[in-house]
Amino acid sequence: MITKRTLYQLHKYCGLVAAVFILIQAASGVLLLFQDTLGPRLDTKGQRSQTADGAATDTVRLRRLQAVLAATHPNATLRRLDFPGETDAPYLAHLTDPDGRPRYVALDPKSAGILRDGSVWCFPAVALLQLHDQMLTGRPGTAVIILVGLATLGVTLAGLAHWWPRPGRWRQSLTIQRGQPARMILRQGHRILGAVAAIVIAISALTGLTLAVPMVLAAPSPSPTATLATMSDWDGALTLARARFPGHFVRDLRSQGLNLLDVYFRAPEYGPVAVHQVTIDLMSGHETLSVPADRNTDAWVVALPIHTGGIAGATGLGLALFAGLSLAMLAITGPALWLHLALVKARNRRRRIAGAPSPVTAIPKVRS
Repeated sequence: MITKRTLYQLHKYCGLVAAVFILIQAASGVLLLFQDTLGPRLDTKGQRSQTADGAATDTVRLRRLQAVLAATHPNATLRRLDFPGETDAPYLAHLTDPDGRPRYVALDPKSAGILRDGSVWCFPAVALLQLHDQMLTGRPGTAVIILVGLATLGVTLAGLAHWWPRPGRWRQSLTIQRGQPARMILRQGHRILGAVAAIVIAISALTGLTLAVPMVLAAPSPSPTATLATMSDWDGALTLARARFPGHFVRDLRSQGLNLLDVYFRAPEYGPVAVHQVTIDLMSGHETLSVPADRNTDAWVVALPIHTGGIAGATGLGLALFAGLSLAMLAITGPALWLHLALVKARNRRRRIAGAPSPVTAIPKVRS
């Protein structure tokens, strides 16, 4: 049987090693909860389109957008094109420069004018998402995220098991005792917050792992090979894909090598991020794959609404926000408590060496 001391040591050392990474994940996750609201504003300096009047003109706009991109970046390849999720939001093109560096372009859907053009650092919302998903380093960063998720889960469960009170002491274990020194109040607050938020933090960690693990294990997608100056127009493929799911708005287009184009349509009737998928062979002009939303079991479609709380509307968003803020607070207060105790022990050690009497430094045990 695992002893309380072992649980405490596991909780302490795993937390100390992963604290900075956990804090980064928690803070970026909280900000991403408001991505749909803040993202377009951050990434276009407040410049917004005047209209986006429906799916019928998507192919016309797409042709204009491609022409603008080909004129400004003829030697770049177009990896992905995100369609606006709001009526006044821009399109976002994901490009790769000839030297292999990612580049992003935000375009006005009415005029096809360029609102912003540059690296990921010119697009705070994109950079924030890549920080949360990949630590800004691609697949190796996602592997680090998996380790952070496992550490978060281990720290949470070990802390909860260490805190778990004996029968009849639940109320006392959830109450901060007044009249204690500041460090004791902080320690009790850390324990209580960790216990109260443990379930939602564990769910967040588990769903985050569900999202990250397939990203690391999946085979790399083929990179586009045709430059914007020579690529085939995607509007014909979009028209063909739309015939499969008429009346649905496009979420994004993704190039798969030279020949294939994935078209994703929004399907909110099946869930917050549910999508219909159609894959078109650009060379033959034929559909090669069609996956309706009710049969789409991709990890991000299933787990992301749970991870972000979108599956439960405003209540889910509130719980996700509580989990993120609690995790950030725990990642700060835990190391702060350890550092304070380490400094006190070091000071007492110096006093013993100097022959001076040491004050009582033992932290009173909080009964649970």
